Amino acid sequence: MNMNFDRIKDKAASEGMTLIEATVPVSTNDSIKMFRKKCEENLCGHYGKSWTCPPAVGSPEECASELLGFDKAVIMFKRYENIDVKDRKVLESVIRTHHVSCRAIKRMFAEEGLGELTLCDGPCKFCDVCSYPDPCPYPKEQIPSVSGYGIDMEKYLGSNGIELKFSGNEVTFYGIVLFRGR
Repeated sequence: MNMNFDRIKDKAASEGMTLIEATVPVSTNDSIKMFRKKCEENLCGHYGKSWTCPPAVGSPEECASELLGFDKAVIMFKRYENIDVKDRKVLESVIRTHHVSCRAIKRMFAEEGLGELTLCDGPCKFCDVCSYPDPCPYPKEQIPSVSGYGIDMEKYLGSNGIELKFSGNEVTFYGIVLFRGR
């Protein structure tokens, strides 16, 4: 990478995050349809209520096209231990914490002057309640949902040598930073 990736990687490690250089994810019509259908089921309660989830995140064509505009990617992840994964409130708190760490990594890439897109598990989580459909007061803080972009994280991680796994009282959350190389 033509930037100080080691510096960013070290700062990320101080946040408990691991960063790995990766291939750029690709969305297919099938993957976008599959994930959008799951989003429309609204099991998480954010469909049509967040700027970073469908339908506000963009059309399937727009999302697939946007991904094609990047030539470099970094997978970021953090393992959270000793949590009750069946407790929705606990998981929401952990996801919020994860988004704070992902946002910190996003800022590090921005400081390098890289045009980037950061994607993460679930909706943005910057605000307690999203302003959608009113204008977002913090558009630079937004972190769109990986699912909204039709990225099959299990396949994507596997293609980059990472096994997606959840076990017992441990969970690993992921994010992706996409950018254009210099």
